[in-house]
Amino acid sequence: MAPGSLPAAVVENELQDPVGYSWWLAALAAGLVVLIALWYLLVWWLVRRRERRASEPLDTRIRPDRLAAIRRAHVDRVEAAYEDYAAERSTLRELHLEFNAVVRDYATARTGRDVSSLTVMDLRGIERGSALADVLAGYSEPAFARTSTARAREAADQAKAVIETW
Repeated sequence: MAPGSLPAAVVENELQDPVGYSWWLAALAAGLVVLIALWYLLVWWLVRRRERRASEPLDTRIRPDRLAAIRRAHVDRVEAAYEDYAAERSTLRELHLEFNAVVRDYATARTGRDVSSLTVMDLRGIERGSALADVLAGYSEPAFARTSTARAREAADQAKAVIETW
């Protein structure tokens, strides 16, 4: 081979046209874009539906005598839980967990929908739910902290006040 000359194989290989992709790859890419868009629409729709449900009003179909009975039963549960604490049959943590359960149970009876798993922020979306949310937010620290400065009598009074006025 002479100096400066290229091998014969390199000279014969000229540029080739790019390989054309199959039609189904473009269809797959378009389909994936459509699926992603549908996913975002579904998530948006579900979140909006939950927000609409959270802002539902209180169940006003409860007869006044039935509402009074529901309130009395829940106030009795609060007093029983406090008496157990005062008799040292339960701890401050257990007391606040019981208050949380009683207040949420009352809210379920009052609204007509299960609120046992709603967060404090979700409860604020219920009509006049901010009072309920404030009380439950105050129960979080004593129920889950290692030590607490919460006062049991104040917590019982708050629970009874919410039940009697909400």
